Amino acid sequence: MTALPLQPPRLLTVAEFAALPEALDGRYELQEGHIIMAPPPIPEHQRCLRQLLIGLTPRTPGHLEVLPEVGVDLGLVAGHRPGFVRIPDISVVTRAGLERRTREGGLIRASEVVLAIEIVSEAPAAPTTPSSTTSTPTPASPVTGSSRSTTAPR
Repeated sequence: MTALPLQPPRLLTVAEFAALPEALDGRYELQEGHIIMAPPPIPEHQRCLRQLLIGLTPRTPGHLEVLPEVGVDLGLVAGHRPGFVRIPDISVVTRAGLERRTREGGLIRASEVVLAIEIVSEAPAAPTTPSSTTSTPTPASPVTGSSRSTTAPR
């Protein structure tokens, strides 16, 4: 991820970040008050995301819900300090957490997430230039998926 070129004049709290309009041109997260922009996902990433959603949703207990790309307040600092927000590819959250967010606003809290999945897409191989030691460029690696948690939803 890279820092957004047009940063606000000061570091943002989680509440200030959550109050921003929904991004239409990318995915933004908050890192110690700095807005961080992620490049758009590649098609293989989105296919993997769709397949995981299709597989997880019918297997999820009724007190939980599977959500793609929802903002999560990591809760690492007090509310008045520059904060941290991540957007996992998939979050399994408690229905109680969703109801709390509907009543109070803001973001889903990390404590309301029981499973977060981040799909890791390997970067394509760097372009190569012909040289005496390389006759053909190396093909890009296949897209892989991984989960940051190995526990099943409760």
